Parts: sequence; C-alpha cells; structure tokens
Amino acid sequence: MSFCRDSGFSPHIVQEAPQIDVLALVAAGFGLSILPDSVREFRRADIVLRPIIGSPTTELRLAWRHGDPSPAVARFIETVRRVGVKRGRARRSLAASRGAAG
Repeated sequence: MSFCRDSGFSPHIVQEAPQIDVLALVAAGFGLSILPDSVREFRRADIVLRPIIGSPTTELRLAWRHGDPSPAVARFIETVRRVGVKRGRARRSLAASRGAAG
C-alpha cells in the first residue's frame, strides 16, 4: 500500500482473491489488479499484463516438510544454499535443516 501512496493514489480494494481468480475478475471487467510477475505465464488474450517500473520487491521463503527424505528436496535445498539466502533467521533455518534434508 505504501507503494501506491508514494505514487500518489490510494486504491479502492473491493475484492481479494487467489491470483487465478483475480485474472478471471479482471477479464470479466471488474477493474484491475497488481499481481506478482509469475502471472505472466498465464497468457490470456483478453488481459493485458505490463511490468510496473520501480515496483516493490518481496521476500521469498523456502518451505519443505520437516524430515522429508526426498532426494529432490535435498538437492533443491542445496541449490538454494549455493545461490545464497539472506543472512539472519533464514540462513540459520537452512543450516539447522542440513541433517533433516539429507
């Protein structure tokens, strides 16, 4: 919301819904929506998607089932470790999971 205020407007929110439902609402003529960049994969001829210059960023979290024995899960966690995670609690959580992830 601060991004909107800093840009000189206050949105009038009348509906909140999952991203896929929001696309249907927009297509049906119920206004517009600010959505994550990942929705660009849901190509629809009746909706225009444009990036917002200077848009805010968001933090991502990695979640997995405690003690999951899956080799794919362990490899993905290791990939995230190699790429890097933000220092602090997230790094401690990943470090603590080394034994649980294999």
